[in-house]
Amino acid sequence: MRLFSAVNLKPKRLNFFWKGSAFLCLFLLLLLLETTQLFTTVDPKTTLFLQSLIPRYLDMPLSLFSLLGAFELTSIVVLLLVYWLYWQKRIVYLPLGILFSAILVLELVGKFLVYHPGPPKDFFRYSIPFHFPSGYVQTNYSFPSGHVSRTTFLLVVGIFFSNVFIKESVKKKLALIALLLLGLMMIISRIYLGEHWLSDVLGGLFLGGAMGMFALVYY
Repeated sequence: MRLFSAVNLKPKRLNFFWKGSAFLCLFLLLLLLETTQLFTTVDPKTTLFLQSLIPRYLDMPLSLFSLLGAFELTSIVVLLLVYWLYWQKRIVYLPLGILFSAILVLELVGKFLVYHPGPPKDFFRYSIPFHFPSGYVQTNYSFPSGHVSRTTFLLVVGIFFSNVFIKESVKKKLALIALLLLGLMMIISRIYLGEHWLSDVLGGLFLGGAMGMFALVYY
C-alpha cells in the first residue's frame, strides 16, 4: 500500500493533455482522409512546387540534414535528455521514452495499413549513398512521415524545457527560433527530396505533436 500511496498518478499539466488530444484527433482525421484519396492532386503539386523553387545544388545539404530525423539519432537525443534530467534534477522521467516509442508503433501501423503510396522515383532527390539501418526498412505505404514525427516530438519537448530551464529572455527566444527553423527545414527537406508527400508530413506533424504533448503531462 505504501508503494501505491507514494505514487502520485494525478496529471500535472492537463493543458498538455488537451492539446495532445487535439493533435491526435487531427492525426486520426487526416488518416481517414487519406483513405479517400483527397490529396491525390495536392501532394504532387506541392512536391513539384518545392522542387522548382529550390536549386539542385542543395540536394546534398538537404539530404544530410534529413538524416537528423532518423530513428537512431533522435533516439540518442531522447536518451540523452532522459539522462540529463536525472543528472541535473534527479528526475527519472520515463514518459519521454515511452511516448517516443509510441510514435514508431503508430508510424509502422500507418505505413503498413493505410493505402497511400509514396512519391515515385521521378521525384526522388536524396543524393548521398548512406542510410541508417532504419532507412532500409521498407513498408507498403508512406503515411505518416517518421522523420517529421520524431522531429516534432523533440521540437515540442525542446520548446518546453527551453522555457523551463533557460532564464534569459534573449537566449530563450533564440532557442525557440532555432528549434522552429529545424522543424520547418525537416518538413521542407522530406517533401523536396521526394521522400514523402505533403499529407505524410502533416500526419507526422500531428502525430509527433500529440506524443510530445502527452509526454509532458506528468512532468
